[in-house]
Amino acid sequence: MSPASDDLCPLCRACADSSTHALLECSRLKAMHIKRHDSTVRKILRALQRRTYGGGSYYTILDACKAAELGALGAAAKRLPRWLLPALNDDERAVLRPDILRIIGLPAAPTEAELARALTSKDQYTVQVVEVGYCSDYSWRDKVQAKLEQHAALVGKLREEGWKVDEAPHVIVVGAKGAVFLSAQPPSEEAP
Repeated sequence: MSPASDDLCPLCRACADSSTHALLECSRLKAMHIKRHDSTVRKILRALQRRTYGGGSYYTILDACKAAELGALGAAAKRLPRWLLPALNDDERAVLRPDILRIIGLPAAPTEAELARALTSKDQYTVQVVEVGYCSDYSWRDKVQAKLEQHAALVGKLREEGWKVDEAPHVIVVGAKGAVFLSAQPPSEEAP
């Protein structure tokens, strides 16, 4: 790689290169982070689909792809459908965007009859909300808490509407380096 010949950001080539630009402003770097996140979410969805009982798939909302990719990924929508939470307005629906939401027991492409049955017996279907987040290896607990708080409103609204929501928190954090904490290392024979 040749040394920089100007002061422009090497990624976007549109702004002056600075730590502020790299951390807060660079659209190219933000796009790279989103692409990495979305790729990870899609891998997690594929793993969930492989583990589905009977090899089928469930109704899935996936926010980590383009709308044109939904069918190939086995997902039905990018946003919460109106029938799931009819009391929400469009602004609320746009904000409540889990990475993955699955309705266990409802087929991936439900017929009108299957959807009607689900809407009249919501307590017979389990809704899973799955969130993925990146963080430093030392702040994963904070990231889990932030993700749980992020979708507390969604989980609450699903319960208010009568849906049975999976009680297990499905938050997956991905660290940067795979740190090994001192408490996990065997004690040394020699005193420091």
